[in-house]
Amino acid sequence: MSATAALSTVKEQRIAEVTKLAWLIIALIAALLPHLPYLPVWIPLTGFAIAAWRLHAAWRGNALPSRVARLLLALAGFGGVFMAFRGQLSGLNPGTSLLAVMLFLKLLETSRQRDYMMLLMFAMFLPLAAFLRTQSGWSFIYLLLSVILLFAAMLQAGRDGPPLPARAVLGQSGRLLLQAAPLAIVLFVLFPRLPGAFWTLPRQGSTGISGLSEEMRPGDLSKLVLSEETAFRVRFESDPPAPQFRYWRALVLEEFDGRTWRQAKRQSWRAQTGAIEKTGAEVDYEIVLEPHGRDWLFVLDLPTAWPRDAVLFRQLHLRRASGPVNSNLVYRASSDVRARESLPLTNQIRQLNTHLPGQANPRSAALAQRISAGVDSDSAFVEAVLGFFGDQEFVYTLDPAAVDPRNPVDDFLFETREGFCEYYASALATLARAAGIPARIVTGYQGGELNPVGDYYMVRQADAHAWTEIWLADRGWVRIDPTAAVAPGRIRSGIEETLDIGGRERNSDWQILRRLRLYWDAANTNWNRWVINYGQPQQFAVLDWLGFARPDSTAYIIALLAGALGAVAFLALWLRRSDRPRDRDAVAALYSQFCERLRRIGIQRPPSEGPIDFAARAIRACPDLSAQIRDITDCYVALRYGTADPARLLPQLRSRVRRFRPTSRHRREA
Repeated sequence: MSATAALSTVKEQRIAEVTKLAWLIIALIAALLPHLPYLPVWIPLTGFAIAAWRLHAAWRGNALPSRVARLLLALAGFGGVFMAFRGQLSGLNPGTSLLAVMLFLKLLETSRQRDYMMLLMFAMFLPLAAFLRTQSGWSFIYLLLSVILLFAAMLQAGRDGPPLPARAVLGQSGRLLLQAAPLAIVLFVLFPRLPGAFWTLPRQGSTGISGLSEEMRPGDLSKLVLSEETAFRVRFESDPPAPQFRYWRALVLEEFDGRTWRQAKRQSWRAQTGAIEKTGAEVDYEIVLEPHGRDWLFVLDLPTAWPRDAVLFRQLHLRRASGPVNSNLVYRASSDVRARESLPLTNQIRQLNTHLPGQANPRSAALAQRISAGVDSDSAFVEAVLGFFGDQEFVYTLDPAAVDPRNPVDDFLFETREGFCEYYASALATLARAAGIPARIVTGYQGGELNPVGDYYMVRQADAHAWTEIWLADRGWVRIDPTAAVAPGRIRSGIEETLDIGGRERNSDWQILRRLRLYWDAANTNWNRWVINYGQPQQFAVLDWLGFARPDSTAYIIALLAGALGAVAFLALWLRRSDRPRDRDAVAALYSQFCERLRRIGIQRPPSEGPIDFAARAIRACPDLSAQIRDITDCYVALRYGTADPARLLPQLRSRVRRFRPTSRHRREA
């Protein structure tokens, strides 16, 4: 009997060890999952193999590797990471890779409670590193769940007795996070903020997701139309301008080699004060810009006010002085949609914007000369070219026929006559230059979809657009969009309506999905605005709302102390409401439910009968249910009359009572 009991005890201890180890490995893998696309493939493969072997060894009772073997494996792992990143161990990807290797190798010596706790504490850095990669709302939800798993594994590892049921330990882990949330929120909102982005690291190579480029050639923008990626979101502080005025300026391309338009090399020419003549049609707006790895900003044409850390160049496009946009950026700007540029045109700028390569597109040059000979002004020339586009059978399409790379404008104007916005903008600018009229290309976005849930506009990569600016002597640089002459619906209604892109989303069957998409985008936008981009301006606004009009160090100290005391008071009330007497009441309610289910099949418990005697009588009447009756009674007695921990036994009692479903067929007549 003693030998059997000893074997049973050893088996229970082994099951407990394997269970705790399984919790640790599951939590570790969950925290590592967001990093898998950025790790060398051998790291997760080796790590999962180590985890599987460690579970097998724990179940079989095998010895762990020797210290020498572990040292050799650690050196091999370090060398593998060193070679995978070519000697670069600093940075997010190398650092995460090295941490993952060391965490998996730590499993080979994890046998004591201290080892479990140390491994899990270091694993807490994995969710933090993942949040530095992406700060979207969905990633935060997943990372929060992974932290709950890590806490649950800590609770299991810190127990001396058998592991808790999954529901109990996850609930306790979640409650711990909820109890810490008030103080964390107070510190997040009121702790002094430093200027600059907090949730970001420098990107390797600064490759962004923006679909625009500093060069443009036929077919570049048409590739973006099928992309649902959001470029930025705009919230107008007053009535938004009409769709035909929603041109979001990004880049100005002035150099042309006959096929490709590029930015001019002289980017240091800044716009002079008073370069824009306002008309009073100004609009104020706030832009939430997605990271794109470049230093340009988007602004409604034409800008009259812009962020302090941006520079307005003579082509009226913005550059961010502080560097590339590698995280979500919120900024305010103002524009006058009917304004015009008032700077004179210098000989240098005129020469740059009338230059054409000598041998390229000769048929286009001849056409420009014929049109120019029949008009008496530059404005009339532009109207004649737009009329040419409208009268001839030009087609606005995403899938145009290929053009001759040697003379793409000639081939487009006289052969294919199929193209997207960049084809028409390039053709108009080429014809104008051939007639001696300064012309340049502007790329950016046009339009945007209203999200009625959040009352803002979503400008996607699909809204990428190119148009022409032409210098007219009496008006300065004037926006001329030849797309409007060929496909006016593109300007008024957007690209999806014009080319029937995403048509199924406008059908009734897809309206629910579209609505959910808008809700999610609104939630994610508010998350970026109030959490990710929460900085000094928002903090000053909060302090002003609290009564500190001019916040200084004293205001911060008072606000922090008051907020911390409030958080501690809230936690004290919470703990007081969830103390032991409430658990005792829950125990009594569960036992009453157990007795009621037995009463329904004719086994009545009088008030004078104790739980042990009642259990014995119920077992005699229902021998098939003896194990369930005995387990429920033991839990109840331990909770009601013993010193058992309610956090451990109460979930077991609740689960057993829930599964206890006696019927009349279980009862045996005496």
